[in-house]
Amino acid sequence: MIALNFNIQLPSTKFLSLQNGDTLAYLHSRGDSPGILYLPGFHSNMKSTKSKALYHFCQEHSLEYTAFDYYNHGESTIRNDKPGTIGRWMSDAIEILDHIPENSSQILVGSSMGAWIMMLLAQKRPGRVAGFVGIASAPDFTDLLEKDIYATPSYSNEMQTMGYCDYPTEYDPLGFYRIHKEFLEEARSHFLLEDDCCTVNIGENVPLRLIHGTQDQDISHEISKRLFDCVFSNNKKLILVDHGDHRLSKPDELDIILKSIEEII
Repeated sequence: MIALNFNIQLPSTKFLSLQNGDTLAYLHSRGDSPGILYLPGFHSNMKSTKSKALYHFCQEHSLEYTAFDYYNHGESTIRNDKPGTIGRWMSDAIEILDHIPENSSQILVGSSMGAWIMMLLAQKRPGRVAGFVGIASAPDFTDLLEKDIYATPSYSNEMQTMGYCDYPTEYDPLGFYRIHKEFLEEARSHFLLEDDCCTVNIGENVPLRLIHGTQDQDISHEISKRLFDCVFSNNKKLILVDHGDHRLSKPDELDIILKSIEEII
């Protein structure tokens, strides 16, 4: 098992200023190519357990490391009156990739929603991607979320009258995520798994590793299977982690993630 240091100090937070006046918080450490660019999940941030494991891995292998917080996440600009969207967060990822990593070649590591964003990012900057690692990948997760909201009368009524609903979750200290109608509607234009014959072309020989827990109660591992089938690549693997949950942050689960990256570099 790869040794991990969870007490490792992450690089200091820096900020990228955008043309609209917003700022994106990011972490960056110099190193060799290929770099690792970490894309966190929905309502997660760049200083999670997975991010620390990835940073430690990069330090041990002398690789460049970059992580960031999307708009309305973590230490980036927060605007409670203007919700984030998948399109906005894809734009954030493009801004980071274009301006922060020094190496042109990057391995994208996306957790949950971050795996959706990384696939969208790859379509915009295909020449920059040396490989993909999806962790509990959640492409199109808003489709499942929207269906559940409108199937529940109390959430549906709140959405119709207020334009948002407070959807319960164990992952936020408040006990809920505020889900805006705008967020759900905008996400539809970025769906990857709309039909059985979808194709995501990442490049014939670009490696893809999709890792998913079989006991994920938030996003079924069947979603990763569907994404795996959609991606055109001669170098792809689907890794199902027995008894793994959505977080995949236990030491043995992180070991699987890091060894998958080792295969790529």
